[in-house]
Amino acid sequence: MDNILRSWAYPKRFRSVNIHFVDDGFQLRSCVVSIRKQELVLESTASFSSLQEFGEVEEKLPSLVILTGRKILNKSIDLNQDESVILRAAFPAAKESQVYYQSVNFNQEWHISVVRREVIDSLLAEWPKEQPLLDTQIGFDYLIPFLNDLSDKDLPLGDYRFSRKQSRIIEGRLKESTDFLGEPIDDVFGAAFANALHFGSRLSWEKDYEDLRANRLDWQFSGYTKRAIKYGLAGSFILLIASFLMFSHFSKRNSELALLLQGYEQQSKQLESMERQLDLKKSLISLNNNTGIYASQVLDQASEVLTSDVSFSRFQIHPVERIKEKQGKIFYNNDLVVITGKTNNYEGFRLWLLELKTHHWVKGLDILGYQETSKIHKAEFSLQIKLREDG
Repeated sequence: MDNILRSWAYPKRFRSVNIHFVDDGFQLRSCVVSIRKQELVLESTASFSSLQEFGEVEEKLPSLVILTGRKILNKSIDLNQDESVILRAAFPAAKESQVYYQSVNFNQEWHISVVRREVIDSLLAEWPKEQPLLDTQIGFDYLIPFLNDLSDKDLPLGDYRFSRKQSRIIEGRLKESTDFLGEPIDDVFGAAFANALHFGSRLSWEKDYEDLRANRLDWQFSGYTKRAIKYGLAGSFILLIASFLMFSHFSKRNSELALLLQGYEQQSKQLESMERQLDLKKSLISLNNNTGIYASQVLDQASEVLTSDVSFSRFQIHPVERIKEKQGKIFYNNDLVVITGKTNNYEGFRLWLLELKTHHWVKGLDILGYQETSKIHKAEFSLQIKLREDG
């Protein structure tokens, strides 16, 4: 049921559109992608000169937009700034009532992208209704943590590129770029494709503008969906009535065989129940890659032994595995957990590690990073936990 509800809430096939602002307008670059069995497939790419031309595309699909270029201002500031004041800290002249902004913290910094409100308001007003706009992203910077986990090489993003060495998105095209993670694609479509990968990996909405909420509701409960539900329910009701009448008719004619068949039916039901249980267990084993442990168990037991000196900032179950160039697919490390957090002192952190090692599902611990952030020895850490295959 959860999968059905998610398929109604989020598109399995959509357009990821990069609107790149230039001096004399904008360039519109589009990728059509689909999500098939947890794999994102690139179907086609196209460029358009105007929103009107884009709206005339024959196939109507929901759209996700990433805004880049001249009208987007980007800046990075120290992570010590409180999130509630990062806009004023990064852009002192900007008024929150006049702009939209998006921020992400990574590598001890806030990365902030800002655009004037009239840019997005105008975009929402002029967007072709035939291609429902469901979400927007402001600038590239929100992609930095995702791309940093995704690849160990530089990636093309149109007129920009992701620098793996600097863990930043910088101006200038990537030389000799003919693919994105092994997917053959012109580099001008790199930003649109990266936006699609990011959406496919999380399946959640970033922006909550009123017009976007209305578009999502219209898409989720479109006329086609309403008719499908209506006729589906009517068909199911008719089928149930017909089945009941047929059952009543044949049950009278077969009453003499009921006692003889009862034993066989009971055995058949038991066999079907065992087969369903076996299929379910096979599915769970396959899904968890034989780790034998659930995410909730890891989180609960890791939290139970927390000392007062340690707190979590991020808890990542089965993180994304870095992609080999020739594969072009996303896989996950099913036997790893990555925890980032803060500690008041190293002794409290060390005692927590000792308690953590006592759990039967812990195969090994690797400290990926430990950096003191103050003179009183407060620190931020990154810890990798290797899970045992037998749970």
